[in-house]
Amino acid sequence: PIPCVPCLLRLTDAFQYATQTFIPGDVGDKAQGQQVIWKETVQGIRSMGCRDTNDGQNCYKSTFTIDKSLNKDVTIEAVLQIQGQPLPIAQEVVDKMAVRKQDVSQSEVEGFKASYSDAPNFIEFGHDGYVPEAYTQQLLDVYLTTNYTTPTDFARSTSQFTISGKRSFAGEEDADYWVSCDHPSIMKPDEPFLIKSRVMRGTTPVNYANVVAKVTVSRADDPDGDILPHYFELKDDGSGDSGSGDETKNDGTYSTIVSPEDLQADDGFGISVMCNLLESSDAEWNNNNFYGKKKSLPTQASFTPYCCGTKDQKWNIPKSQDVTKLMRSSIASGAFLDPSIFVKGTDFGPLER
Repeated sequence: PIPCVPCLLRLTDAFQYATQTFIPGDVGDKAQGQQVIWKETVQGIRSMGCRDTNDGQNCYKSTFTIDKSLNKDVTIEAVLQIQGQPLPIAQEVVDKMAVRKQDVSQSEVEGFKASYSDAPNFIEFGHDGYVPEAYTQQLLDVYLTTNYTTPTDFARSTSQFTISGKRSFAGEEDADYWVSCDHPSIMKPDEPFLIKSRVMRGTTPVNYANVVAKVTVSRADDPDGDILPHYFELKDDGSGDSGSGDETKNDGTYSTIVSPEDLQADDGFGISVMCNLLESSDAEWNNNNFYGKKKSLPTQASFTPYCCGTKDQKWNIPKSQDVTKLMRSSIASGAFLDPSIFVKGTDFGPLER
């Protein structure tokens, strides 16, 4: 059955479907300092040709680019594995690592040094300070040269690369952050429901951020909201309608396309949407992880202190009159679910203003 019209008013700000949220500059700078530039898992079986440009030695190769804004303390992490075998000892099987410019000269980027951790199959190849500007915005190759005992071991092995860099604010004026959260006012069966979030530092778009949307379905049989919400990663990958819905790669606008099937909203009549800028590139936002080591940013609904055992941050206290709520998450906004998504021949839309 179609829910009664008054029930629709239970949505938080049901007609508000575009919000913008303020984040203090020092908080944003700290959270966005280290960003993941590139991730790739390279298989040994697909890397046999790597030796052709590596003095005949077996190697893994991954191609990446260092953005000018992320050229400080660039770190390349590699995790090694062999299918069906114990974890390889990185210090024993890695001969060397190098970062080279992808051109005829194959000039090596100086300043990278290898280090190891307690995890036996982990190696870190880091560059202290700034990578020279001549190597930014250029195609670079990281080579990890191995000395596996047999060709079979190499063929069955993998190296998972994670490349990150620190954002440099040198020479820039202090600026606060703004996070927007936009979406249509109604989810229709024949139109994509596109959630978009723009992350800005002053007037500068912020690339490589970790943005997640929380979507909660309003249901007549769940008035207290006991059914858990859904979480969707927003991407700035330029994949268009065939992917995330994002139009331009690395422009500071993050997008995702959500369908009724994604929400399991067969008995729903509305949704609320909240976009969240996470503290780190590998943080996750879910219902159980606020007290984890890698936290998402506090959500507006609970007004949770910034960290357990601390006092509320002044900017984390909601204002009620003529002031934008100073929260890291966006203000929750609402949208209706067109019942024709679920029942043919039904024509029911939002209330008139």
